[in-house]
Amino acid sequence: MAGEQETIPDLAAEDFVPPDKNEGDIISGHSQAAAWTKTVAGTSKGVSNKTDSDYCRCVCILVISVELFLMSFISSLIEHCVSFLISNHFIAKRDEFFCTTPLENSPMLISAWIMSE
Repeated sequence: MAGEQETIPDLAAEDFVPPDKNEGDIISGHSQAAAWTKTVAGTSKGVSNKTDSDYCRCVCILVISVELFLMSFISSLIEHCVSFLISNHFIAKRDEFFCTTPLENSPMLISAWIMSE
């Protein structure tokens, strides 16, 4: 236990800086995944060579699994929302709502969808 505690790095000034707004973006959160991998790689050094590689392998599998799950979950929510909006005649097609320039009443439409569930 004492050997493992010695491998934990001290916090640096950048550890206290809040992340950028887009850094934690669920869909493109690769910077967050990279940060997790770097942290685990740094803290697992010195425990043993096998432990270090096992930690890194497990983190990679976990990060990929979480990203796939979140993308699938978000896609499912998008499809449910679109289905609701089309069936209630708020929009005619998917591209009217999920596009680069959202509708002015998008917050109201999302609220209506949430409240309908």
